[in-house]
Amino acid sequence: MVRTITTHHTHDASKALTLDAVEDDSGEPYVYVLGINGPDGVTLESGHLQFQRGPLRDGVNGISDEVLLAIIIDRLEHAERASPRGYEECDWALTYARATMGHLKLLTKRRAKEHRSDKVSP
Repeated sequence: MVRTITTHHTHDASKALTLDAVEDDSGEPYVYVLGINGPDGVTLESGHLQFQRGPLRDGVNGISDEVLLAIIIDRLEHAERASPRGYEECDWALTYARATMGHLKLLTKRRAKEHRSDKVSP
């Protein structure tokens, strides 16, 4: 099933960017398809992001949420350095993005710990 995402439509120009989540039989979205459309609606460029499917112990087969968040943090840090006056909104976005990264790391550790304890028999 393909589900169109529009939460990035924060202004008219962003509507030229399409984003679809492609769900597998389990309903999990592992592939996201991005499109850049010209003024006439014709797709000028497209690409996809393949996310990790299954636990890392089974091997890396796609990017993680942490990789995507690292890109966002890098872009926000660059924007902050490039701006002569700085923006409070950018500071807040960086603060929350970094906090989110910390929580994702904790989640990964918790999942790994729970997986190990699932394997131990009483």
